Amino acid sequence: MTAEELRASRQAAGLTMTAAAELSRTPYRTWQDWETGKRRVPGIAGAWLELYANQHRPESP
Repeated sequence: MTAEELRASRQAAGLTMTAAAELSRTPYRTWQDWETGKRRVPGIAGAWLELYANQHRPESP
């Protein structure tokens, strides 16, 4: 997952960077570095975000 994909996924899940970091128990600065491309996004971060988004998706009418 690229930095841009992580950011887009986080935003689609309706999370702020702070919330994503807190919920995933990742230091905010680390999450920020992933989204800005300063650090490579580990696969587990993308998998966690996808799982979170799937479990917290609004119900369809």
